[in-house]
Amino acid sequence: MDIKYVWITKDRRHVYILTVIDTFTRFVLHWQVGFSMKARKVKQAWEEVIFNYLQPADLLRKQIQIEIRNDSGPQFGAKTIRQFFEENQLNQVFTHP
Repeated sequence: MDIKYVWITKDRRHVYILTVIDTFTRFVLHWQVGFSMKARKVKQAWEEVIFNYLQPADLLRKQIQIEIRNDSGPQFGAKTIRQFFEENQLNQVFTHP
C-alpha cells in the first residue's frame, strides 16, 4: 500500500493516489484518488479490500496471514488504522525510509 501524489496544473494543487497491490500477483486490489488522503480513506479502502477479496477467499479459516507493507506516513500509522488492522487480523509492517 502506498500513496503517491501528482500536480494538477488546472487546479494548481496536488492530488493523492492510494494504491493497494497484491505483491504476489501484482494485481491492484484497490486504488483511490483525492485531494486529501487521510486515515479515514485508508480504512475505507481496506474495508473494500476485505469485503471484495479477503472474505471471499476465506483466508482466516485457511489460516493464511496477510501482511500489509507501507511506509511510515501519518495515514498508515494512525491509531485508528493500527486498531482496524489488528481487529481484522492483518499484520502491518512499516518499510524502512
